[in-house]
Amino acid sequence: MSTIQDIHTLSEQIYTVIEDYIRGEYDEDDMLGIYNHCGDVMVEADKASMLRNKTQIQLYALPELTRKDEFGNTKPDNDKIDQISNNWLFLD
Repeated sequence: MSTIQDIHTLSEQIYTVIEDYIRGEYDEDDMLGIYNHCGDVMVEADKASMLRNKTQIQLYALPELTRKDEFGNTKPDNDKIDQISNNWLFLD
């Protein structure tokens, strides 16, 4: 079973990926993948490659993990990121 620290670490990893995406380091079509068995995070453009492991990986579209703030700036969606991390707790 995952610890609270594992969940926080996963949230931080996802948050970092989303910040990198917002800065333009990833394309809109890239997918965030989280391996069920270990919580490792990866980003890959080849969705088909990631889907070959679909029983072992959870996939998320990067744009879906962002939100607009009151000024129209794109920011990581902390609520969605935390929800993903908290749900991973039950995948073990």
